[in-house]
Amino acid sequence: MATKKVAKPPVDVEKEKARKKGIAEVNADAALISCATSESFMKTSYGEGHDFVAAVGVLQDRIKDVRGGDMSSIEAMLVGQADALQQVFLSLMRRASAQDHLKQYSTYMTVGLKAQAQCRATIQALTELKYPRQVVITKQANISSGHQQVNNGTEQNAAPTSAAKNVIEQNELLEVNNGRQTMDTGSATHPGRENPAMATLGTLDRSQDAER
Repeated sequence: MATKKVAKPPVDVEKEKARKKGIAEVNADAALISCATSESFMKTSYGEGHDFVAAVGVLQDRIKDVRGGDMSSIEAMLVGQADALQQVFLSLMRRASAQDHLKQYSTYMTVGLKAQAQCRATIQALTELKYPRQVVITKQANISSGHQQVNNGTEQNAAPTSAAKNVIEQNELLEVNNGRQTMDTGSATHPGRENPAMATLGTLDRSQDAER
C-alpha cells in the first residue's frame, strides 16, 4: 500500500524573513553576547544558582543607564576590577617569594607584574572617565615684520630678499598728503655741468607745433 505524501504548507516569505531577522538581532545583542561569554565563568563561581536570563536583563538595564549618561555602573565596575587585579598581584607575589627555583620564581613574578600593569591601566581609565581631560583650542597670531619660512614644522623669520627690499623701500617713499599719495624723491637736482640733461627746457608753443 503506497503511502500518501503530505503536502507541506506554503512558506510565508515575510514571516520567515522576520523570524531570521529576530534571531540575528538577538545574536547581535550586546548584553546577550556578554552573558553568553561569561556564563561558563559564572557557573564556576556560583554553580547552578546562575540565571542566564536574569543576568541578561540586569546588563540591559545597565546599558540603558550608560546611554542615558549615568556612568555610575561603569565606575563601580572599574573599581571592582582594579581591586581584583590588586589581589591577583599580591597573591602571585607571595607565591613568587616562596619559590626556590628560578623558573617558577620568574613565572610568578612575570604574571604578577602583568596583573599590576593591568591594575594601573584600569585605575587610569577610571580617572579619565571620572575627570576627563580639558581640551583647550587657541588661535595663534603670527606677527612678523619680515617674511616667514617654515622649517620642519617651525616658523622662523627670514631676512627679506632683494626684491622684497625694493618693495619695502618704495613703500617707505610713499607719503599721504591731503588724502593723495605723492612720491617723496628727496631734494631737487639742480642743472649744472655734471647734469646737463637736467637743464630747464624752453617754453613750447603748442599752436606752432599743431600747425606743423
